[in-house]
Amino acid sequence: IGMDIVELKHWPLLGTQITDGAGRLPGPTFLYLMALPLLVFRGPEAQFLFVEVLGAFTATLFWHAMRKPFGERGALFAGVLFALSPWAALYADRTWNPNVMPFFVTLAFLAALRVRENPGSRWLVAFLPLAAVLAHLHMSAPVAWAALLVVVWPSVRSWPRRHLLMGLGLGVLLYLPLLGHELFTGFGNTRN
Repeated sequence: IGMDIVELKHWPLLGTQITDGAGRLPGPTFLYLMALPLLVFRGPEAQFLFVEVLGAFTATLFWHAMRKPFGERGALFAGVLFALSPWAALYADRTWNPNVMPFFVTLAFLAALRVRENPGSRWLVAFLPLAAVLAHLHMSAPVAWAALLVVVWPSVRSWPRRHLLMGLGLGVLLYLPLLGHELFTGFGNTRN
């Protein structure tokens, strides 16, 4: 699929097939993400390396997110635990849709922390689509949404309407391919 995207032969509207079902994930973000390394090197090794580099970058991003709330030492400790966790090592080497989810969850977590710290910041514009894209990657997204909601909840009443509308608009844009597919197929994915 990635090569077809790179060669402009295929523009998927839905994500990968959900395990043991006929339905697909509600968005193609993972498929387009996996096409990116194929622009540099046209082989599956490029995708594997991309996932590994993304995993390493996620550990660094997690450390960066933890710096303000927990200080340098606490952030370093948390970042090292994250980097050395068996799950981070085990799943950062395959081109499987849940394996890129930690990057997006961590980025959404960083945005949530920044929004909680300063509700008027533009991080809200990034936070909402980052949270929305999680369902494109794995059906466990509601678990991450619950944790992210706990982080941002104290700041909700202070969100600037303009930033809220911009973030919601970007989040809705992520689901337009799904909506188009569903309208033209009689809600084929929803029924599966």
